[in-house]
Amino acid sequence: MYFVNEFTNFFVLKHMKNSEQMKSPFTIYVIDLLDAYHYADIFEDERYALIGDNYTDIQDAVTLADRLFSALNYNKKTLAEWTEFDDGHDVRIYDVDNHCVYKAHEKLPKNNATITQRRITQSPNLSDNQIVEYLEKNFEEIIAQLSENHWDHFNKYFIISKKYIDKEFDNNFKRVFCNFYIMDGPHGMGETQKHIFFDLLFNEQNDINLILKILFGIVDGNRPKKLYLSFASKLIHTLDNDSPIYDNNISEILKLPQQTHTGTLDEKINNRLEIYGELRNRFNILLNNDKVIDLLIKFRKEFQQKALRENFKWQNEMLSDVKLLDSILWSLYRLIKKNRTHEQQ
Repeated sequence: MYFVNEFTNFFVLKHMKNSEQMKSPFTIYVIDLLDAYHYADIFEDERYALIGDNYTDIQDAVTLADRLFSALNYNKKTLAEWTEFDDGHDVRIYDVDNHCVYKAHEKLPKNNATITQRRITQSPNLSDNQIVEYLEKNFEEIIAQLSENHWDHFNKYFIISKKYIDKEFDNNFKRVFCNFYIMDGPHGMGETQKHIFFDLLFNEQNDINLILKILFGIVDGNRPKKLYLSFASKLIHTLDNDSPIYDNNISEILKLPQQTHTGTLDEKINNRLEIYGELRNRFNILLNNDKVIDLLIKFRKEFQQKALRENFKWQNEMLSDVKLLDSILWSLYRLIKKNRTHEQQ
């Protein structure tokens, strides 16, 4: 949770949807800047914090959101400055139907550079050799990050994998799955969507085109329709752990094509299929790189030894090279972002 000990600068209420359309109570979230402009299906667990969920007056909620935004981004005066080093935070308000009704960053003035251009130039653009170099350089930090909190990352993954192999599709399986893959929350799925998602999983549906279309077509209260590329890839990975997972970190590291949000439904689905195809292609290339192969062996050995020292049951047979690579690349992006932010402070 974020702590603010001083609020600065009050701003007027604006950039909200029609007040007659908003339904209380309202919820306030602080969101890591990485997701503020990246069109993702979800906010990952470490990237958002719930501030409060029982605000009945929108003006009170906006006042608090603006104060939080000012305190968390005290030296950011323009949108370009706010996005420059990926070190800021957005504060957003959602109504009872999970509609985003206010984004605090929209009060900042723009300058000549567009936000999208600034974000692209600030994202890491790594060749395969550079990825190997970064993995080698950050080896110990990646090990530490992926084994923190009593091995929470791998523990949940092993539970999901074991239960799927044993066909134990009970409520605990669903609970751990939703927690690990961040399927709850304002940018996750509604209950009807999750029900259909698990039906697709249990029936071993592995056609990503069909999965995207089915999940998009579900009416779940007032939730907006979405093409859940990230969740679809996680479903397919559960069926076949040699299939890679799409998420923000991996997309940024591998410089995958951006998700588009204009055009017809077929055009947007084709865009997601292109992204997923490129994801699979990049993983295939990396997993045939001798240096990457050697690194994966090194990571496995260190994880096994550290798990033994810390009395964690490491289940090597549950972890494919695809998933191990996914985990260390996911961790690497977090470290690159963190280190770049510290260098600018």
